[in-house]
Amino acid sequence: MIKVDSLDAIKEECRYWAKSATIWIRQSKSYKDQRHYMRLRQIYQKHIPVKVGSIIVDYKIVSALLKKIKRLKVDVEITKSALIIKYRDPKADDESRGSCTLSDLSDYYKGFNHVPTATIEVGA
Repeated sequence: MIKVDSLDAIKEECRYWAKSATIWIRQSKSYKDQRHYMRLRQIYQKHIPVKVGSIIVDYKIVSALLKKIKRLKVDVEITKSALIIKYRDPKADDESRGSCTLSDLSDYYKGFNHVPTATIEVGA
């Protein structure tokens, strides 16, 4: 389970940056810049950043994954550039295991004032 104090402030900040990206799209003259700002707008509209350790990951993806694998044994590893979640069924053979690697999204959220800190609690 992933625990975060409050997501209200970050949701508001994501809405603000998505609106700003819309303005940047209108003001940019080159097609390359417009595509860049369109991508940023999509990221800010669909993702909620949280800081886990020293990296930033998407809250929605992590919480959905942990919800689906809550019956399994879960190990979490934080590296410099990714969050690695390994899971396996302790009752089954070695074939019943997997992993998910979530890359660091810090580059997309450099201008944000506050990114909430999250803790991941694992238990099977």
